[in-house]
Amino acid sequence: FGISTITMIGIRYMRSLCGSRPLLVTISGATRSGKSTMTERLEKRLLKLNHNVKALHLDDFRAYTLGGTRVVDTSGRRNWETPNNINFEVLLQNVNSNVRELSRERTNKRGVLLLEGFCILENKIVRDMSDIIFHLDISKAVCRERRRTSSKYSHPKRDWTFEQYFEEAIWPAHEAY
Repeated sequence: FGISTITMIGIRYMRSLCGSRPLLVTISGATRSGKSTMTERLEKRLLKLNHNVKALHLDDFRAYTLGGTRVVDTSGRRNWETPNNINFEVLLQNVNSNVRELSRERTNKRGVLLLEGFCILENKIVRDMSDIIFHLDISKAVCRERRRTSSKYSHPKRDWTFEQYFEEAIWPAHEAY
């Protein structure tokens, strides 16, 4: 399936659901697997279908960007590819706040909250709250090439070469989470 096909399957499924609580749609997958692209396309499509939509991206909840410390491995190297590097407490506060906001809007529009991130499903509360879960799969070779050529993501250069980081942090994190 391409992202547009997956998006359409999800929208058709969501149309069949009813209820007053906003739908919580969670999108997971390896780095550079298309999570943000799918989230953006779902958001645009659902807005066209007259839904109230909010999107939260796990990258916005990195612990160090919220005043925490960077996670290091047992060798003291920085490692961004771990759930320990996410402030799930702040994420869940934002999820609950957005659910309340979407629930208060008393219109004919359906509320939908989109969550995306590579280890988003590592949190049991997020898994239990999720109405629909998409997991995007990607091959190791495609993941490596997309990450290597990404202008958005890099690796902690003073601690790792790209190959070390991919083989010892990125891909094992994908397999674990």
